[in-house]
Amino acid sequence: MNSNEKLLNTIIELADDSRPTNIDPSKVRKASTLSDMDFAQSLLSLEDSGFIELQFGSDLLTDILISTKVPIK
Repeated sequence: MNSNEKLLNTIIELADDSRPTNIDPSKVRKASTLSDMDFAQSLLSLEDSGFIELQFGSDLLTDILISTKVPIK
């Protein structure tokens, strides 16, 4: 399983079953076993693929919007 799949699985495990929905990025980071670099690269890759949308405030990641492309548990 690659880093993107690992992070997407972590997001699915932590999120509720509604789509679209938001999730706190700090919860995802805490639950993830990826290195900081892999975590950041996977977030960007998942955003490019349309699975998530990263939301920023004052140049800080504040929310991860989970799209309808992401399956529920």
